[in-house]
Amino acid sequence: MEQQDRVQTPEEQEQEATETLRKFRNLVQSEGWAELRRIGEAQAAQRIREISGPTTMENIGEHNFSKGEANGIRTLLVLPNSVIEGAELTLKQLENRNATE
Repeated sequence: MEQQDRVQTPEEQEQEATETLRKFRNLVQSEGWAELRRIGEAQAAQRIREISGPTTMENIGEHNFSKGEANGIRTLLVLPNSVIEGAELTLKQLENRNATE
């Protein structure tokens, strides 16, 4: 029998957000993340340089592919900060809810 999804209690939400915040703050503060960011930014810039010329019928597929790669890399690089912001917002909302109760 499948387990039904249940709504988390505010305490569970706070615990999950706090743990997520800790993990992602540790990630973005690590030397490894700094190195991965450097590599990712260089790779995204390289993809854009590859398509710096005019788009023609012959190269439109290649240009679109390179643009997609660059956008994907950039999205990955901003993801940890987005997760941090989301966890911080969740904690603030829970704090505000507790203050009004």
